[in-house]
Amino acid sequence: MTHATVEWLLSNATIQNLVGENEAGDTHKIYQVIVPPDEKPPYVCIRVTSVEPFICKGEASEQENDVVELNCYGETYEDTYILYRAVRQVIDGNSFTSLNDGTELRGTFTGARDATQAEMRELAIRALYGIQATYLLETKLGAIT
Repeated sequence: MTHATVEWLLSNATIQNLVGENEAGDTHKIYQVIVPPDEKPPYVCIRVTSVEPFICKGEASEQENDVVELNCYGETYEDTYILYRAVRQVIDGNSFTSLNDGTELRGTFTGARDATQAEMRELAIRALYGIQATYLLETKLGAIT
């Protein structure tokens, strides 16, 4: 589910420029669920918080609504906010089709917040700022071949 969202963000040059490449130089810093422990900001971490399939009696479900959390992290609040806004511009009200498997996404921004006090204590250990944004992704699953 998150693979197409990662691909969507990586298809955008602004996002690529904002997050940069990891230290090994083999990928831009957009991660699914787990961020490498020594990663330096800025970066984005994506996780699915819920999936609601479209159910049609007697048929397999190929469409669903995914609620996706995109956490943006940076060294300063301003850097974090700029990354959050760039991610929002890419996804909110837009569509994307994965070149990998044909999964189709349509994104709607549903809310955002700064990190909570407890989260900020954890982030402070790593000298990070964080903004969590939530999106509804209307998803039509591609074929697994």
